[in-house]
Amino acid sequence: MLPPMSTPLYAMRVVEVAGDTVRIEMVSTCEAGCFTESNLFAVAAIYEPLHEIVYSRPGVRWPQAVQGPLRSLFDLEELIEWGGGGVPPQEVPRLGIVREVAYEGLRHGPRGSGDVATLRVRVSDPTLVAHLAPGMLWDSYTFDDEGEMLG
Repeated sequence: MLPPMSTPLYAMRVVEVAGDTVRIEMVSTCEAGCFTESNLFAVAAIYEPLHEIVYSRPGVRWPQAVQGPLRSLFDLEELIEWGGGGVPPQEVPRLGIVREVAYEGLRHGPRGSGDVATLRVRVSDPTLVAHLAPGMLWDSYTFDDEGEMLG
């Protein structure tokens, strides 16, 4: 997640937050942006707005700072490290805050670029997604090299 790269892998938009579940529309912005189905990918995706610039529409920043308890459960640097090098076995239980991760409506664009899907993440506690709100937009650098890739 969030490696030192200049090109985002996805454009993200929160579609819905309902209790313990969030739906995020993801548009792959380059061929490297693969849809990954893993707890690490899901945690990184819902964590990212705590550290990235969030918009309410293109060019207009979200009106308030994004805060939430997820920030105290994970460190940005460890999520980056785990995305490229795997999750250490002793840390896997921490990712158990994700109860379910799935994609809805996968549609392929030309040559792998522009693919679109909705990421659905259900967590163990609704406060873990309470920092997200419909309409939030951000560029995403989230990745999990070891997760299962879709499509």
